[in-house]
Amino acid sequence: MCPRVTHSDFCVSPNGEYLVIGSDNGALIVLNLKNQTFALEEIYEEHNSGVRGVTWLPGKTPSFASIDSTGGLYLWK
Repeated sequence: MCPRVTHSDFCVSPNGEYLVIGSDNGALIVLNLKNQTFALEEIYEEHNSGVRGVTWLPGKTPSFASIDSTGGLYLWK
């Protein structure tokens, strides 16, 4: 059985190739949207509380920022 994860925010990359999902348990899930496969690209579990916001950052290298319910701000590449 898969653990129940409730998303709190999500954002598609500017090029439309990735989707990042922030969850209430503090995890960030990155899916690859190329060819409509929705393949799991990466899971980050560094947040100590629920993720409240995610956004992609401008630039050539895919990177994004996330913030959790305690105000912890993280930058990801």
